[in-house]
Order: sequence, then C-alpha cells, then structure tokens
Amino acid sequence: MKIVQTHEIALKRGLEHRGGTFHGRIMVEGEPGALDNFQLSFGQMGGDFNSPRHRHNFEQIRYQLEGALDYGRDGKLVAGMIGYFPEAVYYGPQSQDPDVACKTIVLQFGGASGSGYLSQAEVQAAMRELREEGESRTASSAGAPTSRASAMSTAIRQSGNT
Repeated sequence: MKIVQTHEIALKRGLEHRGGTFHGRIMVEGEPGALDNFQLSFGQMGGDFNSPRHRHNFEQIRYQLEGALDYGRDGKLVAGMIGYFPEAVYYGPQSQDPDVACKTIVLQFGGASGSGYLSQAEVQAAMRELREEGESRTASSAGAPTSRASAMSTAIRQSGNT
C-alpha cells in the first residue's frame, strides 16, 4: 500500500505545447519501461487552457473534481463525473469557461494494443532523440532502438510524423 500526501507534491507546469495554463502533480507512477506502467495525476487547468481534437496510444480515466471541461461534440465533464477515454479514440477539442479553474484526477495506462504507457521521462527522452536526429543524422542514431523511448522516436521518424 502507498499513501500519498498530495499537498506535499509541488504543482509543475506541463503541457506547454497546448494553449493556456496547465499545472499537475504526479501522485503515483508505475515502473518506466514496463508494459503495465501507469500514472495517476492531479491536473489544474487555468481558464485559458485548450487542446485540439486528438487521441492517445494509451487509455485515460478522468474524475472531474471542480469546474467543467468541454469536449465539444463529445460533451462536458462536470464536477463529480467520470470520463473514460479509450486508446486510439479521438476526443475534443477541449476547452473550458475562461473564468473557472478546473481540477481533474487522471489515470493513464496502456491499452489493448499492448504498447503500454510511456512515462514523462520516456517521452522527453524520445523528443530529445527526435530533435538530435533532426539536427544531425549519424550512423549511430540510424541504428536499432535501445529503449522504448528510442523505439517510439524511430517509429515517429519512420512514419513521417516528426
């Protein structure tokens, strides 16, 4: 059993690539690199936060603590509601009332594809590899992936989605 005192975990800025303000606390995580990796986090969005229609290669369950998040044609998630966001299913765009801050608990974990869930550190490592690949293509970076993050960056590069 693990008990986490969330007030002892500092809020960190995140999702800078999205519009607006987002801060989060990672409350509990699984083992990076493991297929059964997961993350349970607390998110606090400023009224200016927004996100385009998109999908993930993992699953999410969200519990809305405060405020309401509007997912466009998919509906609104209001305080007290739970939302299930299956792997590979598009949702959004996400917006909210600019005068109301929202607080959400989010559980993220691998889905039916078996690709697992990449930790933030693994995603950041893959993004660094992609940046380096774009700056200098070397024989060593063209070799076989050495980690799940490397495999992810290789797959993104080969698909042309960089």
